[in-house]
Amino acid sequence: MNKLLFLFYLLLVLLFIFGIIYSILFFKDKFENINENIPKVIYLTHKEKIPQFVIDNWKNLNPDYQIKFYNDEDCRNFIKNNYPQKFLDYFDMLSQNIGAGPIKCDFWRCLMLYKNGGVYADSDIELLKPIKFFLEPDTDFLTCNSLYNNSLNPHLIISRANNIILEKCINIYVNEKFNLPYKYWDHSIVNIMAKVFKLLNIEHTIETTNINYKYMNNNKLLNYKIQLLQEKIPFGLSTDASLIGSVFIKKAYCSYKNIKVLHNRYSEYNSSTHNYKKTKKVDKNMLNFYKLIFTKI
Repeated sequence: MNKLLFLFYLLLVLLFIFGIIYSILFFKDKFENINENIPKVIYLTHKEKIPQFVIDNWKNLNPDYQIKFYNDEDCRNFIKNNYPQKFLDYFDMLSQNIGAGPIKCDFWRCLMLYKNGGVYADSDIELLKPIKFFLEPDTDFLTCNSLYNNSLNPHLIISRANNIILEKCINIYVNEKFNLPYKYWDHSIVNIMAKVFKLLNIEHTIETTNINYKYMNNNKLLNYKIQLLQEKIPFGLSTDASLIGSVFIKKAYCSYKNIKVLHNRYSEYNSSTHNYKKTKKVDKNMLNFYKLIFTKI
């Protein structure tokens, strides 16, 4: 009798272990973070350099990510070493136009993320929450909706490498923009990416947060999840286009599930010159140190 009872309990234990193994194998996607295919690298760029507090903020909120900063020459060398000559010629053409720095950055972000995948962020963004707070596990591509003209604001892009949206953006640059006379908005990623959404029949409104998109790749139908953060402004402010460049830009932020995750722009950033103001961010640790000293004097 004891032997039968022992065998019975042994069988239960074996069935339990088998059940766990089966669940892990069968529901593997439920246990794995699919975003592991998105490299944990954050790309920041500016013509020369950005304040250290900007980089520190990204590091502090995302300690498991690598931060890579590219200045203008770094961006040029990346294109030179990874893409055909005509891509570099286009970048150099943009360099000859006053105020085209952001447009060069638009082009470079597409090339960098298409080749490597990862996170691109405009250097004036003030991140408030860790990336893992708002990046959903099964997302393939993330950017931001825009309140302005029901468009997109690709100041933040998180993507896998070889992304179809970025591929289509690059194709538009090659086929339409390389030989087009320079005008700021004609070459802007805002308009180019909006056009790609339209070409791919990806419908969205300013309320859209997730899009399940299906497309054929090598005769295989793939499900593709696009995640959109929501651009907002504080209650009471108008979204009228006349405010673009003033109150709107200074106060706009992006949210995830109605929680503010980033300010579109640091208050220290000058949107007219595309540079940080000549002011120093106060180090909170040093401020607390001085307070401690003076309270004891």
